[in-house]
Amino acid sequence: MTTLLETTVCNEKTVITNLDIFCNVLQRHRKYLCKFIEWELGICVDENNKCSDRISQEEIDKCAREFMKHFVICENCLQSDTNILTKVGKRQVKKSEIYFDCNICEHQTPVRHERLASLAFENIVPFIYQNKRGEWDVSV
Repeated sequence: MTTLLETTVCNEKTVITNLDIFCNVLQRHRKYLCKFIEWELGICVDENNKCSDRISQEEIDKCAREFMKHFVICENCLQSDTNILTKVGKRQVKKSEIYFDCNICEHQTPVRHERLASLAFENIVPFIYQNKRGEWDVSV
């Protein structure tokens, strides 16, 4: 199986060497992946991509795959070219209305991971645009 996140050990702590590149490729803010790693593995990842503890390559990769499953991969076409969005309307947006929109097949998948939906909801970037369906959305 291919390694997604590369790690090295420095002073008995794991450093994720390609975290920023990985997040850029997935088009997700590093904050989302770092928080997900924190929740899943019980460790913190600082601004230098250093983990608060020593974690195995297998654990980091498993966590990256879970993150992609819950927050990146389109459930319809299984591609990773997606954007996190929320519907914009006259009423207040709810956490349950956070979804990712596939740029390949245009399928919309709700973010079902409660903590990731909450994190995305708290960090909505107020960039409103009209999507492919003519609906007004906010990019997260």
